[in-house]
Amino acid sequence: MARLSMNLALVVVFAAAASAADDFMPPWNNNPFAGFVDEARRMSVPAIMPAMTVGLPSFAEIDALPDLLEKLEPSVAQVITAQGGFGTAFFVNQRGYLVTNAHVTGKFTKVKVKIKLSDQSIVSGTVVKVQISRDLALIKIDSKRDDWPALALAERDPRPGQPVATLGYPRGLPYSVALGIVSGINRHAPKESWDKDRTGIAVTYHQTDAAMNLGNSGGPLVDMNGEVVGVNTMIVSEVGQSNGLGLVITAGDVKAFLEEAL
Repeated sequence: MARLSMNLALVVVFAAAASAADDFMPPWNNNPFAGFVDEARRMSVPAIMPAMTVGLPSFAEIDALPDLLEKLEPSVAQVITAQGGFGTAFFVNQRGYLVTNAHVTGKFTKVKVKIKLSDQSIVSGTVVKVQISRDLALIKIDSKRDDWPALALAERDPRPGQPVATLGYPRGLPYSVALGIVSGINRHAPKESWDKDRTGIAVTYHQTDAAMNLGNSGGPLVDMNGEVVGVNTMIVSEVGQSNGLGLVITAGDVKAFLEEAL
């Protein structure tokens, strides 16, 4: 692997609450891939809830990719913070819990946010769990409804070359989809590579070339069966725009987070 230029910077360009953005910026000052290694590590975290599915048919059973992505749209929502920040979230169970990035919501719980649903309605939600070490947050919609369209988390790591799609609200646009592949799996950054207490980014990532931009933070990266293989979290870029080096928090890390949160 060719040696990267020392001035290549990793820029977190996703949506962040204005008051919390500085707290979650990883201090990459040199090579952004320093400390990253590939490791075929399989996570065996038990499933958290039997309700975590929208009952989607497999890609082979539907007419076209647009049919699948249309079915997924109600499971993906936009997060709007009190400070005017925005990002993406997705339902992880039918009782109205959504996962997003901690750098979207901020580091504190009991914070109120607005959730814009696929039908353009806006409901209120509360941040009930934040885990800075994985850059994950859990939001509960303020509703007693128990039939929200939850997505299923993949049970296995994806394979390099596997087709995937990012779903979300880049730059505040309506529901958007970007298609790509899994470029690599299980990228790791040792804890000692972080500056002091700035541990706002997940330890384990998958890499994808599916486009991610400001506002995609916290949205799902899904495979062609509609299962979530990762949570969109940041890109590696010299210009602050998507250039095919996107990093997502693994489904295994999301499961571990939810095991502690629910």
